[in-house]
Amino acid sequence: MKTTITKQSKIETLEQLFNKAPDVDSFMFSLWELWCESVTLNSIEFQQVLANRSVNNWFLTELKKEEKECSIVLLEYKDASQDDRNKLYIKCIYNLFSRFPLALLQQAKKREVKTQTTRVAGHKIEFSIINQN
Repeated sequence: MKTTITKQSKIETLEQLFNKAPDVDSFMFSLWELWCESVTLNSIEFQQVLANRSVNNWFLTELKKEEKECSIVLLEYKDASQDDRNKLYIKCIYNLFSRFPLALLQQAKKREVKTQTTRVAGHKIEFSIINQN
């Protein structure tokens, strides 16, 4: 059975992560994991993207843009409750899930096949190793 993640469920997931996170760093890491999961198809790709510095730098730059946009909007709603402010923040950063750096992701997911040679009992044996980066 295929699970479909809707926009609403993704926003609800972000709200839950935000509310349950013990601190900002924990929330940011959970957000990063969730985004990486959204742009990968399997666990190997997920690990490659999660550990990729270039993709992470892109993500943090885009996150800062969304946070700046959110703060500009919040200036117009000075009397908004903290709960409403948090919900607006979640809706703003949700925009990250509709963007991704295709070239950086392709580079992060790239696998190279390298041929290795070894000798066993006087016989030359060739085998391939997949380089993850």
